[in-house]
Amino acid sequence: HQAINYTSVTDESHRRPTFTIERSQIIDTATSASNASQKSAISLDIQDNSFTLANNFISGNLLGGIQARLGRSDGTSFPRSLIYGNTFSGNVNGTILAQKRTDIETNFSSVYVTDNSFENNLGNGSTIKLFEVQSEIFNNFFYNNTGMHTIQYNFSSRWPRGQKCESNTFYLNKGLGQNDGVTILSNGPMEYHNNNFKNPSNLYEFSSTRQVVSIYSYWYGSVRKSDPIDATRNWWGVEEGSSVASRIYAEKDDWKWAAVEYIPFHK
Repeated sequence: HQAINYTSVTDESHRRPTFTIERSQIIDTATSASNASQKSAISLDIQDNSFTLANNFISGNLLGGIQARLGRSDGTSFPRSLIYGNTFSGNVNGTILAQKRTDIETNFSSVYVTDNSFENNLGNGSTIKLFEVQSEIFNNFFYNNTGMHTIQYNFSSRWPRGQKCESNTFYLNKGLGQNDGVTILSNGPMEYHNNNFKNPSNLYEFSSTRQVVSIYSYWYGSVRKSDPIDATRNWWGVEEGSSVASRIYAEKDDWKWAAVEYIPFHK
């Protein structure tokens, strides 16, 4: 019932052991005088290191699930954190928030979110929010979550390729954001493939953002949008191309948004 607060930040160069939480119940954590500054049931501040959160039951926490601030001071090491096989149920204020530690750092950390179950979480925050952290999101099950978005992904650089959101199921989730709810809000170099969407309470299953990743053209002296978001080979809950297009809010609806490629799609 107590919040977990872990810090691993040092200028020393020797390798530190990875922080691991596994096969534990983290339940019913609430705000109190002793943890008033705590932002989440599990709060991590890590530089040049990684963490593992595996096979845990994380439920009923009014502070949310996990907040991780990740940093990397150089380009020689590439810590990869893992969130695997956990059940997140009935948490408030989001389940996973992973973000870069400071705006000064130019090297990105990475987190893998795989084989987790997210059920009946609620609150104003997004179920998963990733901000300036490289990520791969595989084979997760999202059911009946209520929040700003089910996944909110923001990444300012177009260069780190290979980021993927694949083989996830999004079923009966409810978005509270602009435009009567969006399941996934995204920009940047993330690819979305083989996901299953069926969230009829949301007006859109997928939307790009206004904060599109931009490229400066040396020859033309101007800034243009980066490559389109690759969201091909997903099932969108409908079979007709026009119906799929109506479930995606992107450049076709407003030129300020990024383009989203959704063809071919699964029927």
